[in-house]
Amino acid sequence: MFISVAARFLANIEALNAVESIGNVTKHRRAPVVVFDEKIGGYAIRYVPVISGESLGHAYQANIADFAKTLYKGEEVPLCKWCTRGEFLKEMSTEYMIDEAKRISEEAKSVSRKELEEKKHEFEKVVIKRCLIEDIGGFLSAEEFPVKRTSAFQVSYVIPALDTLHATVIDTQFHTRHAPVVAAKLETTESKEKQGEQEVRAQMIYYVEVASAIYGLYMNIDLEAIGRTRLVRVEDVMNQEERKKRILAALGGLALTVLGQFGAKRSRFYPISELKSILLSISKPQPFSVTPPHTIAYIKSTAERALSFTKLLEKIGVKFETKLLAYDAESGEKVGNVQYFDNPESLFETAIDYVLSALQ
Repeated sequence: MFISVAARFLANIEALNAVESIGNVTKHRRAPVVVFDEKIGGYAIRYVPVISGESLGHAYQANIADFAKTLYKGEEVPLCKWCTRGEFLKEMSTEYMIDEAKRISEEAKSVSRKELEEKKHEFEKVVIKRCLIEDIGGFLSAEEFPVKRTSAFQVSYVIPALDTLHATVIDTQFHTRHAPVVAAKLETTESKEKQGEQEVRAQMIYYVEVASAIYGLYMNIDLEAIGRTRLVRVEDVMNQEERKKRILAALGGLALTVLGQFGAKRSRFYPISELKSILLSISKPQPFSVTPPHTIAYIKSTAERALSFTKLLEKIGVKFETKLLAYDAESGEKVGNVQYFDNPESLFETAIDYVLSALQ
């Protein structure tokens, strides 16, 4: 099964992805996008506030880990010690390897080239078994014994919906940290001669760039890849019950992420946010990605594409199934082959029930 999800949400006064500081200004991440400009009758470049795929992917994996800790209900959660604390180092070097994987890596140094493939297979199996984050999110060991597992999920940059660029803005907000007691203490402890040399300030001025926009979020997850090796050959690493738990963790983490649990600077710049629409597709046996949410008509577009894709695969003898679930508080239009929900939480509840029933 393949999950694809897109969402549009309004975020006001957000600093969800900052980049470098220039002096005392913390800048919001921005990137160029190509849009059709009706005024010039052609395409143009616009620089807009964005949230990187790295930021979204990190948040998704952190949400999976948190969800899994609840899901396993007192059992030992299959997480390595680094992923447990949100440091997704993922076998990057010997120092950060799971012990059993490190042993296999050492053994691989003395085996023949013919046996090397099998060692890579063993390495992947061990890491998948010991850590569900590296199972779902992939890993890369790039030292003398290179082993790579591609992530089972894909995320895009979160960018403003292209049909709402006119309502997108970045602004710089002025702030101060005020500490008069510290300044007074410095003044009384320094000699009169040194006071002239030392700069004593009761407050510090700083600026944070914030953005407001209607953003589009876009993610895919290949559920078939979870709990199975893929580098050398496809092989189940665990029993069906454990695979089911990991798929539930992936879906639970997805729900938390789409419902807004991602981004930086949330302690003082928690975004004033509202989900406008969500579309989630569950497809099998072939992957099917929903239309990116860059226009308000993305739900209708996806429904039409799903019907055409089904007919296309039927022509070559493949039975294709896709289920489309939507929450839409924006367009006011309902499409025939889409199941609608009154709130986002009910949508994810139905998606989880559907996946669980298909795994029976």
